[in-house]
Amino acid sequence: LLVDLPGAGQAPIVQPYPMSQYRWDSWEEPLAVASDVELLIQRLNQLPSVAVLDLTISGHIDLADEHRLRQALSATQGRCRSLQYDLTELRLIPSDDDIAALQADGYVGDVIADLQNRQQGDDAQTARDALVILSGLLRTRAHPEAQA
Repeated sequence: LLVDLPGAGQAPIVQPYPMSQYRWDSWEEPLAVASDVELLIQRLNQLPSVAVLDLTISGHIDLADEHRLRQALSATQGRCRSLQYDLTELRLIPSDDDIAALQADGYVGDVIADLQNRQQGDDAQTARDALVILSGLLRTRAHPEAQA
């Protein structure tokens, strides 16, 4: 910080002053609608290569937005100096379109519904992780050409 002391009895003037080659930031991003995800992805895309970011994401998103978000996080990690992110407070809520796109019916559909419900209990993180893995497997099965 650059601190200017103008005189006795006057309030100091405090301004940020860059001192290092990296730009350190900490963001807390609540997500509620698809436009929140889009705005976050835009912000991530605008980060310079010298960025060091600690990102906490909360709220809820559907599987399609979760997939887009993870792609953006991965690209940002490759482009920036450091990106650490925490998704433990992010709840996945597959939409009807998500389930239809995954072609998850019968037993698999039941498993997805069960994992959705378990996101509110003691094993919430495990349920989230399982839902992400299952949706990734189903997405790959449905669209093998998208596998990279």
